[in-house]
Amino acid sequence: MNAGHLVVESILTEALTAVQRTAIVDLCSAAHDEDFGLLFFFLPHDGQHFLGLIDGVLVAHAVCTLRHFVVDGRIPLRAGYIDAVATMPGLQRRGYGSAVMRTAGEHIRTHYDIGGLSTSRPSFYRRLGWRRWRGFLAARTEQGLEPAAPRGEDVVMVLTSTSTPPLTLGEQLSVEWRPGVW
Repeated sequence: MNAGHLVVESILTEALTAVQRTAIVDLCSAAHDEDFGLLFFFLPHDGQHFLGLIDGVLVAHAVCTLRHFVVDGRIPLRAGYIDAVATMPGLQRRGYGSAVMRTAGEHIRTHYDIGGLSTSRPSFYRRLGWRRWRGFLAARTEQGLEPAAPRGEDVVMVLTSTSTPPLTLGEQLSVEWRPGVW
């Protein structure tokens, strides 16, 4: 593919066409070498997708959904949670994923108290202003708080803004339970 000009578009999950959904699943599956076929089963309908397009072809993607963080059991935060960040293999390391994530970060800073994500590539996000959460992580379940950890080598990172209360990032952080939790 000739590298034309990247355009980042934003669209709600519920407004995506079947063709766009298939392109997102295919891109994420190829970029992560795992099956993303159930992505839209887990995403809420009000997710905000950021599509990096070159000449109308999807080359990068991220989605932001609302999660409810609670810090130290007393500070509720509306979190813009990022999932399914992907860039087409062969076009990685050209700034396309960064452009999509910068747009997603602007969206988070405008609409949420804080951003959150789980990643095995913290250096990529650190360059974009994300910081590692160092405190205890928990999932809120019907039975109460349960210790939670990201998968494998993943770490939880946050993006703060002017609406984020003062935090050390070493406090306890809990999130509502869902498959995969973080």
